[in-house]
Amino acid sequence: MNRLLRRRASPLVVGVVGLVFGVLLSLRLLVPAGWDPSVFLALGEESTLQTEYAQRMLGEVVTRDLQGHDGKFFFIQATDPLLLDPPDHAAFLDRPRYRAQRMLYPLLAGGFGLFPVSWIPWAMAGLSVLALGLGSWWTAEIARREGGSPWLGLAFALNLGLVSELFVGGSGVLAFALAVGGALAVMRDRTGWAAAAFVGASLAREVTILFVFGVAVLHWRRRGWRPALAVFAPAAVAVDVWWIYLAIRLRDLVSVPTIQGIDLRFPFAGLTAALSVWSQDAVDLAFGLVMAAILILFTVRAVRRPTYLSAGALGFVALAAIVDVQVWGRYFDISRALAPILTAYAVAVFTPRRSAELPETATPRAPAAQSP
Repeated sequence: MNRLLRRRASPLVVGVVGLVFGVLLSLRLLVPAGWDPSVFLALGEESTLQTEYAQRMLGEVVTRDLQGHDGKFFFIQATDPLLLDPPDHAAFLDRPRYRAQRMLYPLLAGGFGLFPVSWIPWAMAGLSVLALGLGSWWTAEIARREGGSPWLGLAFALNLGLVSELFVGGSGVLAFALAVGGALAVMRDRTGWAAAAFVGASLAREVTILFVFGVAVLHWRRRGWRPALAVFAPAAVAVDVWWIYLAIRLRDLVSVPTIQGIDLRFPFAGLTAALSVWSQDAVDLAFGLVMAAILILFTVRAVRRPTYLSAGALGFVALAAIVDVQVWGRYFDISRALAPILTAYAVAVFTPRRSAELPETATPRAPAAQSP
């Protein structure tokens, strides 16, 4: 590991490696499914309404065990991403307003509503693969600027939570890639690009606004309130405007019966309750204990030596404190929920403690004069 990290590489090369890894992950699903792209939709055998919807749109589809996963809902959204016909599409979501707030991923996968429906499964997979490559590239650039090896960008591609997101057709890879891109833009003092990236990240996955807030707080400490507000405000406004749009478009919607949602609890009540769940599965137990330890170690490091990447991920420590046992109880779910922490901690551990983020225009010190 140390030998690999000592080798220098272009961040772009690291991004290509992350992209190739994403392609291989996609093939891991696609080949056993007989090259049927509906496998990317994560339709469940027991999610009858969503599976029947997909069959009506695509014909025969590939299903998974039990309820399936998030991809089935994003597919429904992608067929009508602007909610122009809620009774025929959004009504098949389990929680329409909750699902529809994550609008960027299905909006892009559906080509703003212009793609043929048969393209959508391919577009969903392609977006996640592309985001895995871009996120690895931008993480590598952040690591390089912090004095670490660009190969640390693979902490994005190899993140268990993001791999799981790709497997279930979720929006987490796209959301976190844009968040990392926004953090890099802030480091480069490119406020407009940072604001645009953070808007996209927050509209891809609503809790990513916590990442944006963490970056803005650190930026306020370093540059003042105006630059911080310029970074944070566009994302906050975009999320609010989309919520208003949802309230208007879905006000008369009668949706299908909902499944139980994930509740937020008192601090770490979910983690405490998960202890009894972990006792039933050794993998969940091991990962849960490791994740709890990482939360403590990461928080200490991020507070003592904050960077824009770690400051953003620090917001997810607050999320970890309040999510329910439904998230904490399984490694698959908690790794997805706290994915930014895993990448930020890996980058922090393998970068020099003395390194600091320097502005793009930093002027090196003049060498000291030598005596004759």
